[in-house]
Amino acid sequence: MELSKNQKTVGALGIGVVLVAGLVGTGAVTTLTSVLSGNQFDATISRTTPPTGALVEVSGAPLTHTFDVTKFNDSVEGTWTIENKGTVDAPYDGTLAPHGEVSASLAQNLTVEYSDGTTWYKAGTLDAPLSYAAATGRPSPSLAVGATQSVPVRITLDDPTLLQGEDGANLRVSANFTVTYTDTTGA
Repeated sequence: MELSKNQKTVGALGIGVVLVAGLVGTGAVTTLTSVLSGNQFDATISRTTPPTGALVEVSGAPLTHTFDVTKFNDSVEGTWTIENKGTVDAPYDGTLAPHGEVSASLAQNLTVEYSDGTTWYKAGTLDAPLSYAAATGRPSPSLAVGATQSVPVRITLDDPTLLQGEDGANLRVSANFTVTYTDTTGA
């Protein structure tokens, strides 16, 4: 049986598709991208009209500590400061949570506490932290314009025998104290 020119072309395309599909199935991967271009951002400096709205910043030294695994309840303490540099009051909250390098075993066994200067409040563990507001029972903390709030924090390894890993393994958790706040101007 003689094939027409169109049938030969379709047959050749069909074989080509099968070969390409076979190659893709054997590990050939193509990375595809889609781009939204034309983004541009501008700002005109105004020295006569100061900016308005909320601007909350956190400062203080990062906590760094090597826990002594030969004793119970080894801890490290520090104090961070939250400041409202904006022009309106700013509701805020903060949470110390793992970021980047995280040993699950260590994160599960490091307890977090915040203080109001008088009492320490449990704030979960680094792998399941509570926020400052949730731990201290302050449902809506807010900073007035120009105000600061000290946040004493304590991290404790209660029981080092609960850590999992090979003898001599170095466990590490990196964490960030992230403060979220609301700009009440609606901007």
